[in-house]
Amino acid sequence: MKAICCSLLLLLLACRFGEGLKCNRCVGKGCRNTVETCRIDHDTCGRVFFKPPLPISYFKRCMKMSECMLLGSNKDIDAYCCTTNQCN
Repeated sequence: MKAICCSLLLLLLACRFGEGLKCNRCVGKGCRNTVETCRIDHDTCGRVFFKPPLPISYFKRCMKMSECMLLGSNKDIDAYCCTTNQCN
């Protein structure tokens, strides 16, 4: 019984303190990727490219899926949204 309780406690701690999603982070032309651990409310890695007529810009970072999908719905923006470590 003691072993079961200890196992359950370890499982709960692992779930509570497990690491979050890790995404590549890069802003601007010619940037170098770094890796960031996402906040709990950022569940998506995004890769976003703004096309003309918008000023050309580019970034990769942690974000909310809803934000990434909203960006991708604009015809002048290419957005790739994914949910596994460093998938962007």
